[in-house]
Amino acid sequence: MGNEKKLFKTVLDSMNSAVVIIDRQGCISYLNRVGEELLGVTFAEIKGAYYSDAFPMPPEERFTLITLQTGREFKDIGYKKRRFNNRKIITDTLLLRDDNGNVLGAAGIFKDITVFHEMEYQLREGAKLSLMGEMAAGMAHEIRNPLASIKGYLQFMEQKAQNQNLSGQKVMDYCSIMKDELERLNNLTNDFLQLAKLNPKNMEPLDLNKLVESIAAVVSHRVCQKGIRLELDCCKNAWVSGEEASLKQVLINLINNAIDVLPPEGELKVITKIDRDWAYLQVVDNGPGIPPGVSENIFTPFYSTKEGGTGLGLAISQRIVHGHKGKIKVESEQGQGARFIINLPAYQAEGGN
Repeated sequence: MGNEKKLFKTVLDSMNSAVVIIDRQGCISYLNRVGEELLGVTFAEIKGAYYSDAFPMPPEERFTLITLQTGREFKDIGYKKRRFNNRKIITDTLLLRDDNGNVLGAAGIFKDITVFHEMEYQLREGAKLSLMGEMAAGMAHEIRNPLASIKGYLQFMEQKAQNQNLSGQKVMDYCSIMKDELERLNNLTNDFLQLAKLNPKNMEPLDLNKLVESIAAVVSHRVCQKGIRLELDCCKNAWVSGEEASLKQVLINLINNAIDVLPPEGELKVITKIDRDWAYLQVVDNGPGIPPGVSENIFTPFYSTKEGGTGLGLAISQRIVHGHKGKIKVESEQGQGARFIINLPAYQAEGGN
């Protein structure tokens, strides 16, 4: 029996995770070598101490003790704050029983993932910096075009004025063009700021059906002008938690994009669905569809195939949807229309339609 205990201790000490074992009374009965290093104490110092005394943390985070008391075992569960000398720790727990099923105690296995967590953070930050670089390059390119146009007209006006060969009407025409270019710059800046906006803050229960109906009224003039058939197919109780203005912006953008590409008498359909914990919002058209290779980049900032487009509309829409803990994707084949699908966490509201 002594050899078995020695072997047991050797195995536990060779592990690269901290192992804490408590007896049926919740007192420390074993702490391995890695545990001593992680906690900064020796087994001799805490042997026999009650678990909550040896590990002063909120009751809901005493996972090994909870396993002993309830039988519930945990897998890769983390802590709200960093513990044990500012380390990032995840824990597994195990209820210990003898051959007859009697409870002997519980074990907690503490895995230090600080290095991996910091590597993941660095990778995320690197990806952000890379994206910021791409966005900055795209922004510079988009700004340069209207600025070059404005500069050209100003130089032309200056030259004509020096030669006294510039009529009042020409001045008005050139000023109108420059005003349009400045408005384009202003819109581009607003779009870029929207893309950089943090996650939505004013979250509230929203009826997707009412949202769809309100947007349908907004775009009705454009729809009628092109003779497009707009159909709303709304299910019952399509409620989500969201920021109304942001989600309206997404839907208006998708519908306007569809109207832009649809031929006269084209068909446009907006659908809401509920499937368990998810609400689905779809914008479907029978337009020309999206060519292969374009759909893969369609949500990339500054990527646009539309003349005069900034390529920020769908990137902003994706950012808004992700901020609502949702997903957005497109399904399309060239010549067979497009279907944009948004998934949002459903909100169960009393009295929902």
